[in-house]
Amino acid sequence: MIQEIDETQIQIKKFLENDFTVYIFYTSWCGPWQEYFKIISDIALEYPNVCFCLIDIEKNPQLKKEFQIQKIPLSIFYQKGEFLTLKTGLVLKTELLNLIQVIKN
Repeated sequence: MIQEIDETQIQIKKFLENDFTVYIFYTSWCGPWQEYFKIISDIALEYPNVCFCLIDIEKNPQLKKEFQIQKIPLSIFYQKGEFLTLKTGLVLKTELLNLIQVIKN
């Protein structure tokens, strides 16, 4: 599932209830983001239980500040609300799939 989210805190917390959630902070003009979006779109079809929450930092400056975003794209990975890891820049499809497989097992 891919979901564009905004600064509504209730909405942010709601998605943490999923088994596996990835918050991705981006801007539409970012070159690596454009490639990354293609990757997550493919993976979302294969793994509908993974929730990709997209946060445009230009539209959501409060979330940018709250999460202290310095570089984009930034991906923050959670499993059932527990922080796992974060990655900056483009996350390759193989790396993302490996992370999902490790968490599923």
